[in-house]
Amino acid sequence: MGNLKFDINLITKDQQIQNILLITNHLHMKSVFTLKMFLYLVLFVLEGSLNAQVADQAIPDQEHNPRKWFISFTAGVGISSIGSQMEDALVKSGFGDTKITEWNIIIASFTTTEEYPKRTNSIVPWDMEIRHSLSAQRALALTFSNSYHAKVNGYNFFKNGREHYLTLDTRVMLLSMDYIFTLPDSYSGFRIGPAMAIHRVTEGGPTMVAQSNTTIKPGLSFGFDLALFEKKSWFMAFSFGGTWIPPVSVGPYSKEDSYVEDGQLETYTSTFKPTQINLSSVKIGLTMGWRL
Repeated sequence: MGNLKFDINLITKDQQIQNILLITNHLHMKSVFTLKMFLYLVLFVLEGSLNAQVADQAIPDQEHNPRKWFISFTAGVGISSIGSQMEDALVKSGFGDTKITEWNIIIASFTTTEEYPKRTNSIVPWDMEIRHSLSAQRALALTFSNSYHAKVNGYNFFKNGREHYLTLDTRVMLLSMDYIFTLPDSYSGFRIGPAMAIHRVTEGGPTMVAQSNTTIKPGLSFGFDLALFEKKSWFMAFSFGGTWIPPVSVGPYSKEDSYVEDGQLETYTSTFKPTQINLSSVKIGLTMGWRL
């Protein structure tokens, strides 16, 4: 593959700042500070990439590893409070009751209890990355991350056996563009850059048709990689990374059923209240990749 090139107009810092202000004012975003920071990071990454390519032109190609492209896959362990925040929100909204079931058989009767809310984590976080070496000590990477996926279940009990279940399936995916300061001709290095989080919440239950809501938030990506093995065509590395994403609003979700009781219509309503959920997370993992 040939060298990666960027066509960036050389404008002054003042002009860049004015452009950022115009964009943020036009979008009328609530979190103007977050968007400004995101755009500053984009400028930082693009300008750093251009400067690294200009500096690299003065160094003969034979002094670098000729393989400038990397493709890698990372899997590991993530640390996030998203699931516990969703459970706390269910409890505050009344979906933290205990389900009691009575069982009667021919010779005995007994009861079982089931505590709510319940959570099931259903994914190991993983990343797919494409990286281009801009110089012996600079690189640019585009990364897609399947960061978090869990399902939380709530239960709200009313008199006379009336009840509501609520299931919320929450998933976070990330797209980041990182500028990387590497050791000479090595995969090891420190990274930082803008990130975009895609947060999807799907509401469901035993008797419901699933409905999804998706929120996109800009943020910050950072981390470092430590090469464990580096061969001519492949490598293995230890990876640590994190993302800072501003909170997103989840909810409200409502359940309502009506029944005729003692000749009167009774309505039972359960509502998951709007809640701010923090999407920030960190992860550690093992990376396996190839140099092209």
